[in-house]
Amino acid sequence: MKKYITVFPFIHINIKDNNTLFYNTLSRSNAVFTNNDAIAQIAKKLEESNLTCMVEEEQINVLKQNNFFKILLLNNFGYYVDAEKLPVPPFTTRCIDVNDTRLVTNFKNHEYLLENVRELTFYLNNFASAKNQTKVRKAHYQFLFPVYDEEKKELNLKEIISIIKVIGNHQININITGGNILEYSNFYELINELNNCRHNVFYYFHYLDLVNSDNNKLLSAISQKTIKVILVDFPFELKEFVKWNEIIKQDGVRIEFIVENEEQITEAEQIISEFAINDHMFRPYYNGENIKFFKENVFVSERDIIEVKESLFDLATKKISNPSFFGKLIFNTDGNIFTSFNFPAIGNINNLNLKNLIFELLEDENSIWRVNKTIVEPCNNCIYNLLCPPISNYEYLINKHNLCNVK
Repeated sequence: MKKYITVFPFIHINIKDNNTLFYNTLSRSNAVFTNNDAIAQIAKKLEESNLTCMVEEEQINVLKQNNFFKILLLNNFGYYVDAEKLPVPPFTTRCIDVNDTRLVTNFKNHEYLLENVRELTFYLNNFASAKNQTKVRKAHYQFLFPVYDEEKKELNLKEIISIIKVIGNHQININITGGNILEYSNFYELINELNNCRHNVFYYFHYLDLVNSDNNKLLSAISQKTIKVILVDFPFELKEFVKWNEIIKQDGVRIEFIVENEEQITEAEQIISEFAINDHMFRPYYNGENIKFFKENVFVSERDIIEVKESLFDLATKKISNPSFFGKLIFNTDGNIFTSFNFPAIGNINNLNLKNLIFELLEDENSIWRVNKTIVEPCNNCIYNLLCPPISNYEYLINKHNLCNVK
């Protein structure tokens, strides 16, 4: 007896060779069939026929042997019904089609181009205080971190304000960093502008830049609704940290610990406990020699990936773009514009046409905004590529797209 199999529109299916993943984007339940040609063939038919297909009696026996029908119902992937009971096949429709090229077309709609901007990062200056002599001077290639150069430079305030005004009314994240941003010559003028804007503003400070009492006064001028991120690297100077103990008790303060090994994690945990720090996180720093530390603390396992919580829209977005970089632009002290410091500048603030720049990033399939794990090897041949964390700066520095223990 023939049967119709129907999969619900909120189910994500991924087939690579004879490996198949079914993932319920509502309940996060999943099923993986490895080296199973029969299941892979059924999954392909479902994908090609709008999530409903007919199976012959011979196929039904094979599916029963693999407990497919039981798994289908238990995980709420879909249902099956005897074909003779229905005059026409069951009808379903996709909530969103991850293969729909119109998604990319909509991103490029010239009228809404600026709405693709999600985040702007401004490096106000490139100089440090006398106390701040951090050892992780190349951390900005991996995550938001101060940049220090011998030749002192500052980004022009008018240019910063002009870019923010071009963005218009849609809300974005604005990151303010530099070397020691408290030494920026127009710091008060800048925070006055940002205190009155509707965007989400984040200020980044190295902890040694906050030991000066005058700097603490500058810090108090920042609106309480903004986030003040205090970066702590090692070796850690406890005596200096004590001097601004009252700062970390304020609302909107987050501590980020830059760690290279297990010992630094242990030290950070002691600091967190001693000072009762509530809002904190760890930023692993790749120094070129601590790949073992990364394999143990950054690389993801198959279980980590399967337990991720992704909506159908998240998966569709990850198929056509890279959420780690999409919509993000960085402006350094020279006014040069980057999508990541691991790649050359893509323009300069002095001759910027923001709409044209955004369109070019969307149009170029090889731009960092668009290159994702469905394209790069070996991830493009993995059934978990859309559930896996997207490509980040770590992958480019380590020169390995699959920071995982799967492939």
